[in-house]
Amino acid sequence: MMPSLLMMLVFVPILFLMFRRNKTEKDARAKLKKGDRIGSQSGLVGELMEMDDRFAKVKLGPGNTVTMLTSSIQPLDPVAPAKAARTT
Repeated sequence: MMPSLLMMLVFVPILFLMFRRNKTEKDARAKLKKGDRIGSQSGLVGELMEMDDRFAKVKLGPGNTVTMLTSSIQPLDPVAPAKAARTT
């Protein structure tokens, strides 16, 4: 009885943090609109052209448009790297 209770005490907070992070990422994606700068999990940076529930079209440069999974994109915050560079 005690080992199973201990396992529950370890895994419940981890699951809670995972679900909370997924919710915040989903909310950030829902606020994206056409023309916003985005970054992908693979490191590509571009401009959002259109987005539906599953796919997003992203313009990487003149004449370069790619289709990505919506779950792999996130808003790009250009201020964050500048702050990190100043603190080091």
